[in-house]
Amino acid sequence: MNVEPAVKNGANLNCKVCDQVGATVKCFKNRCTNFYHVGCATKDRAVFYKNKSFFCHGHIPKGEKDQELTSLAVYRRVFIDRDEDRQIAKVMTNGIETQVLRVGTLLFLSVGQLLPHQLLSFSNRDYIYPIGYKIVRYYW
Repeated sequence: MNVEPAVKNGANLNCKVCDQVGATVKCFKNRCTNFYHVGCATKDRAVFYKNKSFFCHGHIPKGEKDQELTSLAVYRRVFIDRDEDRQIAKVMTNGIETQVLRVGTLLFLSVGQLLPHQLLSFSNRDYIYPIGYKIVRYYW
């Protein structure tokens, strides 16, 4: 739930441990300003709870040991509903320089460009080959 807003907000938040952007986990303690990547939070001895709350090491509640998660492993299929059509439309309208476009395991670095006079040289019946097209594919 709420993956899109978390990714968007995390793009501007630095992790307390590694100081890199993309931190999406915040301590539940009021006025605590600690944000983490999930992996960095576990390295910093933060605690995740069964009720989906999270506390940094300095704010772990007392007497809640039985509610702590012992593992962050997920043994079921997880589906994240992302509006990929809207993402593609934004990239086509605003350019990829201001957007991060990910479709499945493909991360688009550049959608490339194909001008009308290049269509015969850089396309066939089934495919187009835009000049400058560049992607990264993640293999889980």
